[in-house]
Amino acid sequence: LILLSVAVCTWIWSSCCHHRERWGETSLSFRVLLTFSSLAVLALYFLQPMVTSQLLAVYNCRDMDDGGHRLDTARWALDMSVDCNSPVHQQWQLVTSIGLL
Repeated sequence: LILLSVAVCTWIWSSCCHHRERWGETSLSFRVLLTFSSLAVLALYFLQPMVTSQLLAVYNCRDMDDGGHRLDTARWALDMSVDCNSPVHQQWQLVTSIGLL
C-alpha cells in the first residue's frame, strides 16, 4: 500500500516536472491532489507499523506461563483464556494473514 502511494506521488510529480510547468501555472486541483497524496504517504508511513504490530499480535501464543510452568495448550499471550489451537482463534489468524497481505 505504501509502495502504491509512493508510486502515485512519483507519477504525479514526474508528470508535473515533465511538462516543465511552474507551480503558479498548474491548476488548483492538481496542487490539491499532489498535497493530498503527499499527506497520504506521510500518514501511511506512521500508521503502517502500528497496524502491522496489531495484526501480528494474534500470533503471540505461549506454551509456558510467566512462572515458567508448562500450560496444557498454547495460549494467547494477551488473554490466557484463549486457546491458540481452537478453531475460532485459527480463523482470526487466517483473517489476520489476509490483512497482512
